[in-house]
Amino acid sequence: MPETQPTLDEWRALYAAADQIKALAPWEWMFENQVFGVQDPLDHTLGFISVMGTLGEHFAVAVYLGSKGLSGFMAMQNAGPNISPEMVLEVPQLQASFESRDDLEKEDREVMKQLGLKYRGANNWPMFRSYRPGFFPWMINADEARLLTLALQQLLDVAPRLRQNPGMIHQAGSANFLIRKARQESGRFVWEDHFEPLPPPAPTEIPIPIEKHHLDALEGARIIENVLQVDLFMLPMPTREKGERPYFPYQLLIVDKDSGYILHQDLFPPEPTLEAMWGQVIVRMVEFFGAQKVIPGQIEISSDLLMQLFQPLTKELDIKLKQKKKLPALERAKKEMLQWVGNFG
Repeated sequence: MPETQPTLDEWRALYAAADQIKALAPWEWMFENQVFGVQDPLDHTLGFISVMGTLGEHFAVAVYLGSKGLSGFMAMQNAGPNISPEMVLEVPQLQASFESRDDLEKEDREVMKQLGLKYRGANNWPMFRSYRPGFFPWMINADEARLLTLALQQLLDVAPRLRQNPGMIHQAGSANFLIRKARQESGRFVWEDHFEPLPPPAPTEIPIPIEKHHLDALEGARIIENVLQVDLFMLPMPTREKGERPYFPYQLLIVDKDSGYILHQDLFPPEPTLEAMWGQVIVRMVEFFGAQKVIPGQIEISSDLLMQLFQPLTKELDIKLKQKKKLPALERAKKEMLQWVGNFG
């Protein structure tokens, strides 16, 4: 279903807020980890605002969406220099950034043309993008434009006060932190500071649609001594169905540890959600074992995600599951695959 696009008035309000942010330059005194919240008064969506640009390289304002977005932001902060592009692309967020003209799409330039806006130079052209887990950063819709506008407007209020009082985001003597909320008064919204605990991380529910016929196919399967190394990773090759938002496919790779031979590979779109896709990975693993009529004695993985995903399956099938920092056979196969993708992408 096509998404509702922002009206010209909504675009005008968003560009006006972005222009004011660029003039204010809050990245000159705000750090990326000085996060505060803003609540959309219409649908009560929580966004958590982070300012980027203290290093003078990339100027942007990110709005991390809900407890899932906030948890993802904290994970990125903890990763430090080990952060990967895949990690960023899996965190739900909106971004307003300031780019060069060549970084924009024709849709961006068309909106600016309709609004009569002109910019010059590097790091001066506003660009607005929506990040949905597993998808390519894309144009924002009307609801996202409204939230992003509100976030930028509230940043204009908070940033100057934060410059005078760097500790104002956190309430003294408690774990509460700043969330900007609006109340209606005489037909208009009045914004106020509220101090509340951070919302707890949203529970991750992973549906695993294994059915009886999947398990029936494992009857008579023999247990082999082979150790399999398994990984699931994002391929850096955006794919797009006609009229749909581009996404990054995920690659399931199963490699024999001793021979390095690729036993199985499969591609998954991150739809309808990443969690649903993860459940399908388990189904494909069971289908693979059922088709081969074998069950490996041991599986090695490196990621915490696969450890969580595979534990119920390996326990059910009496497979040893080991988590290791390095999987040499799989890493060689993965490197060759990514090189091939780079050559033909």
